[in-house]
Amino acid sequence: MTALWESPYPLLIVALCLLVAGAAAWQNGRRKGATILLLLGAAGVPAAWILDDLVQTDAERVAANVETLVADYKAGDAAAVKAAFAANAAEYRALVEPALAVATFDDERLTDVQVEVTGDRATAKFRLNADFKLLKGTLGEARQPTRWSLDYVREGDAWKV
Repeated sequence: MTALWESPYPLLIVALCLLVAGAAAWQNGRRKGATILLLLGAAGVPAAWILDDLVQTDAERVAANVETLVADYKAGDAAAVKAAFAANAAEYRALVEPALAVATFDDERLTDVQVEVTGDRATAKFRLNADFKLLKGTLGEARQPTRWSLDYVREGDAWKV
């Protein structure tokens, strides 16, 4: 079950119901009650969008972490990429610099990001289509679609791979 604040649509539906109820009350001559319903409904529409922007769910944090990780790798920032890994993932942190020395990419398109959060763990599945360039070897550069799945764990307030 998703929380009420994960999407603005439940609150928008409530606001629209208030507007409809207010319009019906206005038609029936109940001006005072109608005014209250109309004002609540009118205030609820922008409030739903503002609340959606203010509240960031764990799934949205993990998705933002994926975007940051892709951007840091593209920029060649080994320290930032290493910082994205959990404390118990030393073997993966050790692979960051060799990976940056072997492959880079340009013209990336991150799509189909799906995050499933279960307690203090999360799984992010996504597609990364990019022009990959192998810096060593003879394969050169090619447009390559890839599919990734990263397991995340919550460490304090942060999500780490």
